[in-house]
Amino acid sequence: MDLSIKKLINDFSRDELMFEYHNKGLLRLTGKDSFKFLNGISSNEVKNLKGEQSISSLILTNKGRILFHIEIYSDSPDLMFVVYDLVQKEDIIGHLKKYRMSYKIEIDDLDESLTIFKGRNLSKELFFKKFKSSQILEEKLSVFLVPNNKINSIKITLTNQNYYSAWKILNGVPSSSKEITSKTIPIEANMWSSISFTKGCYIGQETIARIHYRGKIKRSLSCLNIDGKLGNEVDIFNSENKKIGIITNSVYFASENNTLALAYIDDDQNHENNSLTVSNKVCTVVKNNYKIANEKLIKV
Repeated sequence: MDLSIKKLINDFSRDELMFEYHNKGLLRLTGKDSFKFLNGISSNEVKNLKGEQSISSLILTNKGRILFHIEIYSDSPDLMFVVYDLVQKEDIIGHLKKYRMSYKIEIDDLDESLTIFKGRNLSKELFFKKFKSSQILEEKLSVFLVPNNKINSIKITLTNQNYYSAWKILNGVPSSSKEITSKTIPIEANMWSSISFTKGCYIGQETIARIHYRGKIKRSLSCLNIDGKLGNEVDIFNSENKKIGIITNSVYFASENNTLALAYIDDDQNHENNSLTVSNKVCTVVKNNYKIANEKLIKV
């Protein structure tokens, strides 16, 4: 990937930005109990506002670990669209049907009819629905649901999903199967924007609340700047040569001969300008825009 940090930042500030949101599936929930049902099983407040809304939320285990990271979009009082990780298709549909019980809702798979795009400007005749992105740091991006028969008419500025992945690494945004797994507690990944501490009960709430109010986690997601190109090593060491973390994702910028990475490291080591090593290379903890934006939410 021929990419520089400057080009990456410039690309994501362009008005004509548009790219396919790869590896994501789309469900439609309809029925008068849709909002009540999803609000009851997810970590964020899913309110029936009878208007356009975008919500990032999580479905957790009873130990507070992430089962599913979902995006919820709606412009109707009895209909919502749920974006999920495509590799979890059978699991999430099965999970929703398991907890549906007596709720009056229908769950439909829309993958064969609609494709998800992200960007800024798209002609109205090309998309079926448009919503503001639910993701923090993506306030200027929209989510477009595009009929599959109109995809070829879209002029895509970024044709490579790796660009979006690189942008997420640059800003400290966790990704599914990398930083977000079945072992992840959302607070470790700085995912405050996907959690409500004022809504009613949901599975995993007790664990999340306990960690939040005690303020103690063993590890947290950090952004690292690494000199040169990484090999296969992922273990991170502190100044005393003690292993304190592991790299989860990285991108190499050839023009700068520099690597940016995301890593889970001991929380007491996760502070800007802290000097660490990986694969005998010097690395430095740098500003994490995602963490900063999320922490502002809990201080309001």
